[in-house]
Amino acid sequence: MQRPPRPRNAADFATLNWPLFELTFLRKIAMASPKAAFPSALIVLCLASSLAYGRTPNGNQTFRFSYGISSDNRLSISAVDETNGQLRSFGYVLAQGTGASALAVDPQGRFVYVANHDSSNVAAFRINPQTGWLTSAGRNVRAGRDPISVAEDPNGRFLYVANQGSSDVSTFKINQHTGVLTRVGGNVKAGTTPAAVVVDPSGRFVYVANQVSNDVSAYVINQRTGALRRNGGNVAAGSGPSAAVIVPSGAFLYVTNATSNNVSQYAINSSNGQLGMIGDNAPTGANPVSIAADPSGQFVYVADSVSNDVFSYAIDPATGQLAETGSAAGGTSPHWLTVDPSGLYVFLTNLGSGDVYVFDISVSNGGVLNFNNGFNTGGLNEYVLTQNNVQVVFNPGFVYAPNSGDNTISGYSIDPNKGLLTSLGTATPTGSVPNALAADPLSRFLYAANAGSNDVSAYTINSTTGQLTSVGPNVAAGSNPFEIVVDPSGRFVYVSNFYSNDISVYRINTKTGVLTSVESNVGAGTAPAWLGVGPSGRFLYVANGNSNDVYVYAIDAKTGGLTFQTSVEEAPAPSPLCILNSGRYAYIATFDANLNGSIWQYAIDGKTGWLTFVSSTPAVNDYFFNGMSCDPQNRFIDATLFQEFGSPPGVVLPFDVDFHTGVLSQVGSGLPTDGALSAIDISGSFLYLTDVTNNTVDEFSVDQTTGALTALGSVPAGSNPQGIVTVGYWY
Repeated sequence: MQRPPRPRNAADFATLNWPLFELTFLRKIAMASPKAAFPSALIVLCLASSLAYGRTPNGNQTFRFSYGISSDNRLSISAVDETNGQLRSFGYVLAQGTGASALAVDPQGRFVYVANHDSSNVAAFRINPQTGWLTSAGRNVRAGRDPISVAEDPNGRFLYVANQGSSDVSTFKINQHTGVLTRVGGNVKAGTTPAAVVVDPSGRFVYVANQVSNDVSAYVINQRTGALRRNGGNVAAGSGPSAAVIVPSGAFLYVTNATSNNVSQYAINSSNGQLGMIGDNAPTGANPVSIAADPSGQFVYVADSVSNDVFSYAIDPATGQLAETGSAAGGTSPHWLTVDPSGLYVFLTNLGSGDVYVFDISVSNGGVLNFNNGFNTGGLNEYVLTQNNVQVVFNPGFVYAPNSGDNTISGYSIDPNKGLLTSLGTATPTGSVPNALAADPLSRFLYAANAGSNDVSAYTINSTTGQLTSVGPNVAAGSNPFEIVVDPSGRFVYVSNFYSNDISVYRINTKTGVLTSVESNVGAGTAPAWLGVGPSGRFLYVANGNSNDVYVYAIDAKTGGLTFQTSVEEAPAPSPLCILNSGRYAYIATFDANLNGSIWQYAIDGKTGWLTFVSSTPAVNDYFFNGMSCDPQNRFIDATLFQEFGSPPGVVLPFDVDFHTGVLSQVGSGLPTDGALSAIDISGSFLYLTDVTNNTVDEFSVDQTTGALTALGSVPAGSNPQGIVTVGYWY
């Protein structure tokens, strides 16, 4: 297909005999006179209620870093907002090894360790104390066969690994500066098929729950070397021990029994670490698989993977006997529990539904759990949090706008207090007709999709000055690349090719930013345009404008390759789409034959990536969508719409996003604008629009309580600025 001829005025534009969706595509390649092709626009912002859900203003906030591991070795990085229990995803890294099964975080928040069941080794990572990002701490170290559980002593000196296949425990010494592991002696025998290992809070004793021999092994830790010595014979448990926890005082040990559906209770002798049974086993739901204690030592929580719920128990402080106080519904196939060190929240991973549930703890009501929110993660085997919290600043950095009329990128620095932009100077050259931009999660690299030269340009970003430096030659794409995204790990780039009906896939050299094609272009629907990747990095979504559907692809964690999963065929002329940082909802803009636009909301299945229609929010009559982007803290959706020719300028409309249901509600009447595409900065405080009518970038501030916008002004751009992007930094 050849590119449509250049319309010179509204009449020419109206008589073009092209499919309906290509009216939107004409915006992207910017071949028309701005005032003819882009007469007016409506920008829709959707914000999740700051007051209703206790959100705090952006900027300096208190977070606790958290990490989750899945069996495909994606090691997710997120942060828990201590004011409300909500998670903010920062992306993921790939843990070397295969079949990741367990996870431990250093008590001082310095290191993370991953046990790989299938490759029988342990991977180590260093935690950046400011950002929470992970970097490898060296080569994996060999464990026993099929490691299934890891635990670190409370002083951060030793790591213990329970090996399911070899029925033993490996001991490692931790280098206090680098996190590197050194093996300590040989493996120590456990019972048959260990399932869980725990260290007591004093750092003197280790206990292992054995799944097949139905018992618990006890050990004494050599305080100098970390080596283990058997501490008496194994103590009987119920049938199928699956998980274990010691209360913070070190007085009691609890072991879940997945087959007999109960919890074995033990008193720990503080002098010698030996175990004594406490009464009868406490009943649970069906197939208890995980157990956690709150930091006050008052409550214990048990996740049941068949009955799909979490039971709460109060601990008798004198005897250790458990008394059930209530239960809360989990997702599908709950798998792992952890309690926030603040004692305010419980986190539950659900393997079947591929998400994490967050519960508030009602201390005054026997520790009963109340559902707070959920986040799609793709199914985590384990999820852990650092003990310490940090003050995180989300600092706006730079704005970049591709100018399709003069083949350049305009760059600007952001005033972090006022949101005003300052030009970085001379624009950076690109390929022909730069159409869209994308940056990696750490704001190191920028990529431009060039619709005229059918290729992608790559740049490094100077984190101090914002200046762009070209790296490597442009890499070939398909015909008329339309949109570009980077996956949350910062390792892969995806480009939709509007005329060749396919997706280009690239691997990023994480040291240089250079792109390499991963595979032949992957087939899409007709006229693939808008792209979206969820925060788990597991699925790519492609809105196909002329085949009226959205394709869902699974992303291979190691190669970045795409595998078609399913399509959603009910969306008429889908155009822009965006996905909340929670990963639970996707929003897809559609319009009918009369150019009346609406936003269709879909629930995302965290395990399969499939979309289920939830609701539709109509836009103002005679408007159709042009672009949409999501606020990083689940508060805003920014969508641009154009009105019919000869109409007055469009408006910016804020919408409230109900955090639990994702449903949109309009807030206020908005502001007039000539802006087109838009982007929200990393702090969520400022909104920027490319204005193709006036060749400017328009600036707005966002009220952090109400979501109301205030126009700040505009700065000059190049000719026909298009897919704007912001980059920023957290520390």
